[in-house]
Amino acid sequence: MKDVKFEPWVDEMLAEHRALHESIDEVRDFLAQPRPAVGQKGSHTWAAMLSQHLVALHDQLFRHFRAEEQDGMMRDLAERYPRAWKRVEVMIGQHAKILADMRTLMSSAMEYADGIPPSDPRLRQKLRKVLDELKAHEEAEIDLIQRMYYNDIGTGD
Repeated sequence: MKDVKFEPWVDEMLAEHRALHESIDEVRDFLAQPRPAVGQKGSHTWAAMLSQHLVALHDQLFRHFRAEEQDGMMRDLAERYPRAWKRVEVMIGQHAKILADMRTLMSSAMEYADGIPPSDPRLRQKLRKVLDELKAHEEAEIDLIQRMYYNDIGTGD
């Protein structure tokens, strides 16, 4: 079997994806805890902790997406594997939407932490949906990387 040499960004991106999955799981675990109603004991603490989780996840996503877009991964995939260009464009477009959705949720969580009921009472439901979309997005990126390299080294024949 021939020795396969991947691009330098591959291991880094896969490690970042693992870290993102861990962060997503942490937020999901937090969401599984009971949420006190606005004004009840613990509601401020719960909402403040949710805000902290969301800010940390948003920052992690922002850096991760920027690295994918600017530090080589997306460009490298598109240049090396022109057949992947359309999928790369779609994934880049998803970055902006995911970040915008996260900012909206952060804003709602911060309002809740201030004792203001969120304008949308389905905050946790919407957050779970965004987390599902994010996880699917990250899995699609990993799939694309694996498919391109798998096909490139000829083991797919």
